[in-house]
Amino acid sequence: MTTPLSTYPYSYGFPVGYFFISIAVLLGLYFLRKKTIRLHWFPLFIAHFGVTIVCIALQSAICLDGEAIFDHYPAIDFPDYPEVWYGSIFFMVAYFLLLPPVTNFEGTSETR
Repeated sequence: MTTPLSTYPYSYGFPVGYFFISIAVLLGLYFLRKKTIRLHWFPLFIAHFGVTIVCIALQSAICLDGEAIFDHYPAIDFPDYPEVWYGSIFFMVAYFLLLPPVTNFEGTSETR
């Protein structure tokens, strides 16, 4: 006898959704990094750095305290999803690699 889908304990929607959103953020940070390097504009550098640090903080929160974060959702039992925990470590490192490069912004200021 098979278990009905409604009572099946493992849902593939949570990990697929998590990886889809994390990959979309990874691509967004990659294109933001390319734009930051190309434009070489200090306010964009600061914004890019801030957004990347927030994304890293969210991934580290999922890695370190994912069970407490997802405890509020009764359908998600976080210890049943080790791939999300390993994925958070991978995306945290990948986001660190997409931090903007530090360059000299003194020569790019406009002269009046």
